Amino acid sequence: MNDKSLVQQLEKKDEKALIALVERYSAYFSTIVRNIANGSLNSSDIEEITADVFIRLWNCSTKLRFNDLRSYIAAIARNLTIDRLRAKHFTLPIDEIEYGDGTDIEYETEHRMLAGELKQIISEMDPRSWDFL
Repeated sequence: MNDKSLVQQLEKKDEKALIALVERYSAYFSTIVRNIANGSLNSSDIEEITADVFIRLWNCSTKLRFNDLRSYIAAIARNLTIDRLRAKHFTLPIDEIEYGDGTDIEYETEHRMLAGELKQIISEMDPRSWDFL
């Protein structure tokens, strides 16, 4: 069963759809939680957060709109993990937080800033100088 049909079944509060999602995604979301926690949470905390992700998904299942279920649930996992770390008074420097797909936020931000500056410099150049680029 694909994600779209699982979401449709989940909207109807079909427990089999939830079980299928747990089987499909629990390892992936545990990895997200583990990566964000960066050793600050023990395995029972990670398991609990992973379970909370699916509980949250079940509780809001009638409000789901299918776009990208995996990314949506990954965002839930990320937010619950950060909430747990805050509750335990841990903080993560922004350079250590990664998106669920492994993207480094600090790198992405710096890359976008530099690209913007480069575009600005090029736009201010004499068009005849563009040949050198």
